[in-house]
Amino acid sequence: MERPLESEPEHLKCRYWRSEIVKMTKAQVAQLTGFSVSSITDIENGENRSTKKAIDKQVMKRYRMACASVSLAADFTWLDISLDTDMPVKMRMSMWMRR
Repeated sequence: MERPLESEPEHLKCRYWRSEIVKMTKAQVAQLTGFSVSSITDIENGENRSTKKAIDKQVMKRYRMACASVSLAADFTWLDISLDTDMPVKMRMSMWMRR
């Protein structure tokens, strides 16, 4: 699959990420993210197969965050976050919440 341009729709980029970057099947991504295979298919096609409507922005955001966690092998416990990666990662974090 050819790498999509930055200007191309997000659903094409997430299909490329799954198949070419992390090299996982939809079933493997489903098991790690909690999204169903059919939902991943809809997301990667850019529309809901039943309603033919575009994927909701909040659904896409949840999927993006779940896939980011898969990519980083992040373990999240609400009180702590740890990363266990076997690849180079560049991170920039900023605190935006007030305590």
